[in-house]
Amino acid sequence: MNNRSGFIKLDRCLLDKHIFNNEKLLKVWVWCLLRANHKPSKETIGLREIDIQPGEFITGRFKAAEELKMKPSTAWKYLKWLEKNQSIVLKSDNKFTVVSIVNWEFYQMKKYKSNNKMTTKEQQNDTDKNVKNEKEKDHIPYTAIVNYLNEKSGKNYSFKANKTRNLIKARYNEGFTENDFIKVINAKAAAWKGDPKMEKYLRPETLFSGKFDRYLNEASTTERRVKKSY
Repeated sequence: MNNRSGFIKLDRCLLDKHIFNNEKLLKVWVWCLLRANHKPSKETIGLREIDIQPGEFITGRFKAAEELKMKPSTAWKYLKWLEKNQSIVLKSDNKFTVVSIVNWEFYQMKKYKSNNKMTTKEQQNDTDKNVKNEKEKDHIPYTAIVNYLNEKSGKNYSFKANKTRNLIKARYNEGFTENDFIKVINAKAAAWKGDPKMEKYLRPETLFSGKFDRYLNEASTTERRVKKSY
């Protein structure tokens, strides 16, 4: 680990996740976040030059075990759990593994460029204005929920669409939380993405409809099964 400078962000919803209740799993997850690149770089392994993107890092079974102070089999088991839980992606060959944090930019990057001609200050002001407007209205994170859906589905739905906002607000009025939306999106993206018949239903009017409670229960059942297997 050459670079120990900088910082990472942790979402408070981590408190509600299975990762938080398993100290070794939590340690591996935070290690992944700390090891991930914050900007593009190149690493030389043998005679190969590897491009490493933001949110990625190179490791191996024994290197990970050494840094985590765990047995190689234990470290690898928890990395595979994180991959199965759609938190990371592992790309391995016989010499090394590239670990990619899922949705790294969505959670870790400070700013997004929506217009190349906008200055950094204008971008931040626009973001702050959107957040302020949402807080002033009803404290519902429309932007975060719809952006997360876009990340998982590969679509470009607008958080400003009245129908979408009404659906999200209706679920919030029923007592559901942002973390519940994340669970439903994750579960249905895993089940439907890539399926020609079902992928089209990865949309607000389906996921956030009156079936939301059923989808959430299905997601929770799957989560419990995964938890029991580890």
